[in-house]
Amino acid sequence: MESTWVKILTVVLSIFLGWVAGQGGEIFREWLRRRRLSRDLIEELKFLGQIIPGQIAAYEESIHMAARQIIDPRITLNLEHPIYQNFYKDVCSTLTSAQRNSFQIIHSSIEMHNLLLTQQLVVGNLELEGSNADALDKWTNLINTQYGNLRILLFRIEFHLMNLTRKTGEISEYDEASFEDYMAQVVAEQKKLINDARKPFRK
Repeated sequence: MESTWVKILTVVLSIFLGWVAGQGGEIFREWLRRRRLSRDLIEELKFLGQIIPGQIAAYEESIHMAARQIIDPRITLNLEHPIYQNFYKDVCSTLTSAQRNSFQIIHSSIEMHNLLLTQQLVVGNLELEGSNADALDKWTNLINTQYGNLRILLFRIEFHLMNLTRKTGEISEYDEASFEDYMAQVVAEQKKLINDARKPFRK
């Protein structure tokens, strides 16, 4: 009789240990998956940080051309962020509130850039067709807005990545004075682009 109970307990214990091992393995695999996705989100930010300066340069040239009353037909490409779009929801619960806020601001700015890019295409086509006398004004406003947005976006990405070097990995708040100084610099550089473009036309 005792031998029977021992066998039953052995079977039950084996089943229990197998279940625990299975659950533990599943938890570990999920942990590894989220860890990999977190790294991929950062790599995506690094990639965006590498290509945005090229887009900023393209907008600088477009601002220069618009100041000479020319619509530059070259259009920068959409900023793609598929990892954030498809997998951010899987890892957001593992981030701090400041990290989540930083990611969401960055990627909302990317969506805004892409939305305005479609408007650029519309305005550019109107100009080519000669069907809108206000196309140049609309174009100028759009590219100036896009230029400013991209400069801010690059600032936010670099700030996010810079904070990852801290031991806590926490995203600190922006220093308001530094950010205002940066924005003033962006505005000054935009004005300089326009003024430099117009110089040949001044008497």
